[in-house]
Amino acid sequence: MDRRPRGRQIEPTTGAPVRQEQQRNEVLKSQDGIERSKAFVATAKMTDDTVNELVTTAREGKSQITLIKTTLPIVLAVAGIVLFVGGVLLTVRGRRTS
Repeated sequence: MDRRPRGRQIEPTTGAPVRQEQQRNEVLKSQDGIERSKAFVATAKMTDDTVNELVTTAREGKSQITLIKTTLPIVLAVAGIVLFVGGVLLTVRGRRTS
């Protein structure tokens, strides 16, 4: 039995498969191990619709990864700085009125 993935394309950021092609070649063998006849020979490919759906999914996944790795940390850091400065100002102002 021979299973060789031929064309396999993976989106590098998400690791999602985008296009795959697999070739199968199965043979019938006698008891002494000699190949007698081919039982199944086929090449399986993804359809264009499937590839387009996987590309869309990979793009969405890439956007989510960018959001988690870049956008959220920046927004949360800015919010933390604003809250810290606000807390310092309230503390200083509270001490002056006492």
